[in-house]
Amino acid sequence: MNRGFEGARVRITHSKQQEREEEETMFELVTKSRIWLLQVAVAASLIWAPAAFAIGTSADTDIDNTATISYSVAGSTQTPIESSPTGNSVAGPGNGEATTFKVDNVIDFSVTEADTAYTPVAPGSTFQALGFTVQNDGNEVQDFSFTAAEVSTGGDDGHSGTDDFDGTAVGIFVESGATPGYQQAEDTATYVDELDENLSATVWVVRNIGDDRQQAYILIDYLYRKLGYEKVGVIRSSNRYGRFGVREVLDGSRRLKRPVPIEMAYDLARTLSVRLEFVPIQRERLEDQVNAGDCDILMSGLAVTPDRAAQMDLSVSYRDETLAFVVPSHRRKDFSMRAALGERKGLRLGILRDPYYAAQLRVALPNAEAVELSMPREFFEGNEADLDAFLFTAEAGSAWTLLHPRYAVVVPQPGLSSIPLAYAVPRGEKELVDYVNAWIELKLKDGTTTRLYDYWILGRGAVEKKPRWSVIRNVLHWIE
Repeated sequence: MNRGFEGARVRITHSKQQEREEEETMFELVTKSRIWLLQVAVAASLIWAPAAFAIGTSADTDIDNTATISYSVAGSTQTPIESSPTGNSVAGPGNGEATTFKVDNVIDFSVTEADTAYTPVAPGSTFQALGFTVQNDGNEVQDFSFTAAEVSTGGDDGHSGTDDFDGTAVGIFVESGATPGYQQAEDTATYVDELDENLSATVWVVRNIGDDRQQAYILIDYLYRKLGYEKVGVIRSSNRYGRFGVREVLDGSRRLKRPVPIEMAYDLARTLSVRLEFVPIQRERLEDQVNAGDCDILMSGLAVTPDRAAQMDLSVSYRDETLAFVVPSHRRKDFSMRAALGERKGLRLGILRDPYYAAQLRVALPNAEAVELSMPREFFEGNEADLDAFLFTAEAGSAWTLLHPRYAVVVPQPGLSSIPLAYAVPRGEKELVDYVNAWIELKLKDGTTTRLYDYWILGRGAVEKKPRWSVIRNVLHWIE
């Protein structure tokens, strides 16, 4: 098309000076014309965007387009000239020729999860499916093949929560349409074959959910046999489906002749000459389950509160724990002095749901806002990301920081208060309470409680088990 501009130039020469000026003028005209051509081409691409991006037009469709350029020289409007694939130097309508091109293959698709909520599964269940909708928004028939990646444990699960566990991979299958929902016998295709434009297909990501006992046995076998541990402690916590519990750990440990040392419970059972049995108790139904006789005694570091004393019979305290703050490690100094905390405004502190300790916090730090949590996990796993700290006991908090090392325990000076711990029995079991109280007094006086506290909480007396001497490790240094 540039040849068209060059062929349309007119030169009238009177002198060398005029010729040079006209040459400069022509060069400027040609230069400007080329710039104008570029600008028109860009504008044309915007005007004809629907055709250029093939929205609603199938691939390989022929499209004809003609560009018309209007321009002026020294303020004088010139006759428009049309484009031609071979070039056009004749101005005026109808002298150009349409350019034919084919619409390209536009690949445009979306993948969305079919459900907007969690898909319930049970431990040990197989062929559990998550549905996804694949929409072909392109302009041509396409095949689609997908791979699935597990979300890292603790990562965002897509439903405003965190990922808790990984299933065992089975595969990805396409809905056949014969029977709605995933059908193992019918939905066998592993990729979407020839999905037409503007149509969708359902893809199932299928997983097996590990059985609680299987997961527990794998873990404890690794702890005892591979790592060589002799004693393993257990922190009980509220869990969602797909996670094994304390019962499975206890059972697996006994099978490997390594009973979990819940030593005070074992000691009481030996004293009573009864067989020890562990029963799971739900935190939110604690009082109801104890009073219903689901267990004879609750031995789980129960903090004494007026409400609990009114609902269950509690033993005398066997140990006091220290109230402290659990904070991000880099903020330890911010919580070291109680006086400074009392003056700070806008402080948001997490606290386990209990009216007594919420009231205690309001007295100690009147300017702080107490945010009630149902379990420690909500703080440590970031469900309440805008909290400054978590009010907890130093002893229990230290155990949690082993699992979440980015946090640290701070006991402000002067200290806040102590938390008495006791055992609970069903309401009205006075004889059992008297017996447990006498047993606790004996264990306090003979040093049993101190010994167990020093070993399990303070870590005193623990001896590192070193691997046996070998030539490969100690001489050749091939392994650590």
